[in-house]
Amino acid sequence: MFRPGPAPSPLATPTTSSNGAKATPAPVPRLHNGPLDKTLVTTVVPSVTMASVCAVLKSMGLEVQMETDFKFRCVRARRRKAGGAGDGAGPIYGAAAQDGGDEVRFSVELTRLDGLKDTYALDIRRLKGRLRTYQFLYDSIRT
Repeated sequence: MFRPGPAPSPLATPTTSSNGAKATPAPVPRLHNGPLDKTLVTTVVPSVTMASVCAVLKSMGLEVQMETDFKFRCVRARRRKAGGAGDGAGPIYGAAAQDGGDEVRFSVELTRLDGLKDTYALDIRRLKGRLRTYQFLYDSIRT
């Protein structure tokens, strides 16, 4: 669902106001640490990337909370028993073999890559829940 694309413009840099005083620098994503999924690397401006990621997560029916300008905390609720009133707008669930239907909590953070100017990576990390269920959601976000 997330598709990295070309960058429309570079990340904002500190500017000076009309009276010559320096403005506060724009927030910058933290440096990436850990394994890198090459399919989640992008050169799109961080604000555009985060808006796109948020839209994808919400379209999947996930609860999304913004922790920082570059980090979301997400929750996919546990699957409800059959017979409930479903309006089709709830979270996505996979087949029982792929997705146990458990609650999963994870974070999605945009990080910058060391040595590559204006190149960023999405860092998706499981916080709580079964690995099998998290893996289904991770793969759904990647495609």
